[in-house]
Amino acid sequence: MGFDVRYALRMLFKRPLFSAMVVLTVGLGIAATTTAFSVVNAVLIEPLPYPEPDNLVYVWEHNLPRARDRNVVSPANFVAWREQADAFSAIAAFAGVSATVTGDGDPERIGLIQSTAALFPLLGATPLHGRLFAEGEDVAGAPLVAVLSEAFWRSRFGADPEVIGREITVNERALTVIGVMPASFELEVPVSFGFTGTNDVYMPIQVGEAHRTATGRFLNVVARLAPGVTLEAGQRRMGALAQRLETEFPERQTGWTVNVLPMREQIVGDVSRALLVIFGAVLFVLLIACANVANLLLTRATERQQEVAVRAALGAGRRRLARQLVVESVTLAFAGGLLGLLLAVWGVGALVALAPDLPRLSGVRLDATVLLFTFGATLFTGLLFGLAPAAYVLRSDLANWLRGRGGQGGRREARRTRDALVVAEIALSLILLVGAGLLMRSLTRLIDTGVGFETEQMLTGTIDLPGARYPEGPPSIAFFEQLVDRVQALPGVTAASAITFAPLTGPGSATDFRALDRPAPAAGENPVADIRWVHRDYHQTMGIPLVRGRLFERQDGPGAPLRVVISEALQRELWPAENPIGRRIEMEWGDTLVAEIIGVVRDIRHDGPGVTPRGMIYWNHEQFEAFNVMTLVVRAAGDPLSLVGAVRAELRAMDPTLPIYGVQTMDGLLADALKRARFAAISLGVFAALALLLALIGIYGVMSYVTQRRVQEFGVRLALGADPSAMRGLVVRQGMTLVAIALVLGAAGALGLTRLMRGLLFDIGATDPTTFFVVALLISLTALAACWLPARRASAVSPVVAMRAE
Repeated sequence: MGFDVRYALRMLFKRPLFSAMVVLTVGLGIAATTTAFSVVNAVLIEPLPYPEPDNLVYVWEHNLPRARDRNVVSPANFVAWREQADAFSAIAAFAGVSATVTGDGDPERIGLIQSTAALFPLLGATPLHGRLFAEGEDVAGAPLVAVLSEAFWRSRFGADPEVIGREITVNERALTVIGVMPASFELEVPVSFGFTGTNDVYMPIQVGEAHRTATGRFLNVVARLAPGVTLEAGQRRMGALAQRLETEFPERQTGWTVNVLPMREQIVGDVSRALLVIFGAVLFVLLIACANVANLLLTRATERQQEVAVRAALGAGRRRLARQLVVESVTLAFAGGLLGLLLAVWGVGALVALAPDLPRLSGVRLDATVLLFTFGATLFTGLLFGLAPAAYVLRSDLANWLRGRGGQGGRREARRTRDALVVAEIALSLILLVGAGLLMRSLTRLIDTGVGFETEQMLTGTIDLPGARYPEGPPSIAFFEQLVDRVQALPGVTAASAITFAPLTGPGSATDFRALDRPAPAAGENPVADIRWVHRDYHQTMGIPLVRGRLFERQDGPGAPLRVVISEALQRELWPAENPIGRRIEMEWGDTLVAEIIGVVRDIRHDGPGVTPRGMIYWNHEQFEAFNVMTLVVRAAGDPLSLVGAVRAELRAMDPTLPIYGVQTMDGLLADALKRARFAAISLGVFAALALLLALIGIYGVMSYVTQRRVQEFGVRLALGADPSAMRGLVVRQGMTLVAIALVLGAAGALGLTRLMRGLLFDIGATDPTTFFVVALLISLTALAACWLPARRASAVSPVVAMRAE
């Protein structure tokens, strides 16, 4: 074997251009595969960083009438689950919110995790410093304590080891620091309200007796399955418990059940399909690279006929000769693998930069698992593309090779193998290009669909008023009214307003209600709508068109009869063929509220272009206010980011302790909403383009080789008066015949495989004929160019030169 390796290295250095082509082709395939696998490994394969992670589950409420299977949990139900759920050995609740830290240093907006004391033990967490929550610190009346994240501990307190026992002020409440979490601790917050996205401070949430009959749903719940309890058994037991609670509390529980979901599926479920599609694409690229290299090696094997025949005459057996060729292939593969690893270092960084906020993305790296995969892929690649030349040697007539005649049968078999490899390359390329084309068209339709309002030149930022100084009601209302007035008066501002839960910024609020002109529905069957409180100029500022009726005006303020504006989706649901203006709705929100509908506006897509608009009820925040958190929406005459300093100055002038957070343009929020669709489309597009390039190189190489082998034949034909254009047509027809076969096979494969992408597409079918036609036309035209160049050389050959070529 050592002799074979040394001989292989000598042969490779003897043909440096050929070797460089093979190494580069393999390197590109290995780099793409390693890059994609590093992401798949970190996100989908590596175990979650908790003890016995397969037993961890998220527990959601499931609203059957609205088909919402991952609804946040009410505190009342959590209290019942904690006491009665025998499916779990431990259960904990938490909520992610935004908060303001004041005191030492400037006011700072942070991510605050409020959790029950059981959360840390359930996840097997240990502190870096101090301790975690003790039993009893999550009940009413307990002292207020806090645990810091390592990042916040370093940024705010300079990693001071004496931080334990100090007080920090969060939302104007003094919390005693009892511990610091290590940087390795991870906690996914699936649903949050105004959350910053970083887990900076943890504090106990006090859920107990007072919540047994509480309304509202806002908790995330995580649990550990009891020993011997499977996921299916846990789902059955929790379903039975939900039925008992429905019987006991029909007003709040009718139409609700429970959904138990594995933690891994909760964290990565919505991105797993896209990652697997991309990984499948790079495997196709690797196969195309193998086919390309196999064609090169097969061509080289036919050129080495006499060398192989002489070695056979000197006593080398066929298997010995085939092994030598395989060793050369594997040596080339490992050289390409080393290049691929170097390219993958750059590729991983580029893919992570291109990727959206994929879960567990911080774990993407070239670790031992990825290196082992790369080694296996490289070895497999070398063996795979080494089979073609080895099989050619095993089946050839070596005696004729020694006499300088390879034999017609051997040449025909080699030609058929080369043609089959080219057909495979083009067919695989078509499948990838169709997939990329579908994703690109889907992304285009997402962008064209829009979100129902004008995102251009719009600035957003959220202000959270501390309840101690700005209780919900007149103080909070007056603050936001004054702030909007001041911002509207700024130079460069064309309009300004405010809303709770602005579009594209995360979850919002929703509740059930009833239309008073309709018969009272049965318990649990009331219609449900998203609820927003807005400043009266909100719809004009956002550019949301009025369909009928009117919008809020100054006379709709405090003391006036309650009035609401609804969306078209809500009208279609309740009054599809009627005018809803003047009709009344009733909603429970602390008190029973009855309001008159005064207007209907166009639907908006709150969560992004790909989400179906939901029914919406807009309340004037001056008439009653349910939250003292609102998001400013400011339309600028020019660059909206140029207004950030002025808006902050107006806020500081009103209250220097208040920060404005989540400052971003609406165009930026829309881009974020499209990140995952854009990531999938661009990633698959890049790999599909690489595949097409390799396939074109393959067909060009085959046609060039065939043309070179037929130089004498072409010279004779030209000497006998053949038309050069006929010669070009002969070569082109031969190549395009292979392309036609590949297009048929590739289209058949694409019809089957693109169905796996249905969950990634928006407003376009997986078998869209336009995409198939455009991709087939693109491949045909580029393949025609790859065939034309060798054909042009064939028609330009000199008969005299060709006749003495042998």
